[in-house]
Amino acid sequence: YDRADFERINLGGNMLTGTISTRIGELKNLKGFFVHENQFSETIPTEIGRLSPDTLAFTRWYENKFSGTLPTEIGNLNKLREFWFFNMGLSGNIPTEIGLLYDVEFLRLESNKFSGKIPEEIYNNVRLTNLYLSNNFLTGTLSSNVKKLVDIKEISMKTNFLTGPIPDDFSNLNSLDMLW
Repeated sequence: YDRADFERINLGGNMLTGTISTRIGELKNLKGFFVHENQFSETIPTEIGRLSPDTLAFTRWYENKFSGTLPTEIGNLNKLREFWFFNMGLSGNIPTEIGLLYDVEFLRLESNKFSGKIPEEIYNNVRLTNLYLSNNFLTGTLSSNVKKLVDIKEISMKTNFLTGPIPDDFSNLNSLDMLW
């Protein structure tokens, strides 16, 4: 981390182990950060919120062996367009700060151990085109605030513990191709 001027770091698809350093927050010029498909473990450092908040557009951490919760500091990454954090062993509630990712188009949180209700703030991300929340332990009802997602193409919420009716607002999502 002596060089903080990297624009992209891609270490995906290896067998790397250990933890992600708390010094991650020193990387201020990143546009892409990819550590997917490895064996990283422990918790995600809260310093993720200082990871190039003005430039980071793409991050993929999926298919690792993390534990713990998704840090609330992710809300600082408001320039993200793709946020891929699936199949990682994360638990707890999805933080409400997820609604601060105003530019996010792809939000992938499926196949974790998230519980609780889907935060209403998630529907503040009006640029979302793909929302994947399947294979978690989410509870509650589907929100009529889905109507804010006018560009949404795919929503996956299968294999959770959601209850109640499907809001009529889903039928007004003209871009929606897949609901599963």
